[in-house]
Amino acid sequence: MATIISRNNFSNSFFYAKRTTDVTGVGAGSDTVYDSPIAELGDNISYNSSTGVFTLQPNYIYKLVACNLFDTFSNSTEGCIIGSWHNGSNVELSDTTRSTMVPTTFATDSNGVNPYAICIHYPTSQLDVKFRLITCNGTANLMGHGSFAYVEQLG
Repeated sequence: MATIISRNNFSNSFFYAKRTTDVTGVGAGSDTVYDSPIAELGDNISYNSSTGVFTLQPNYIYKLVACNLFDTFSNSTEGCIIGSWHNGSNVELSDTTRSTMVPTTFATDSNGVNPYAICIHYPTSQLDVKFRLITCNGTANLMGHGSFAYVEQLG
């Protein structure tokens, strides 16, 4: 259960969730599920910790941030994973950045750097969004520590 923050000092919604356990062998087409909601505020963002889907209410501007840490790349010479924000129908959001995760060394047990993927989006109808891995050169393990998503209503 996420911590509910007092609304006294805030006017916008946000939701923060992280991954607590490792997921082995993820690759292209995998949705990232953050299994532990940490904090939330407001009614304009909801999260399903079983599917990894955030639901955004319409007519607000949102900032979507994902940061994921990978380890044990199956391709020990050219391993990489690219991910970005998608809608519930697996269509990449047009205003998302892509994050490319590569191992710090090309050893199979090497951690990858965990860059951010950021999207500023204005849905005109209720919208389901998720972070999805779209291109992979092999597979890797999604690490439980260091992987999180933060969705904030900007206005």
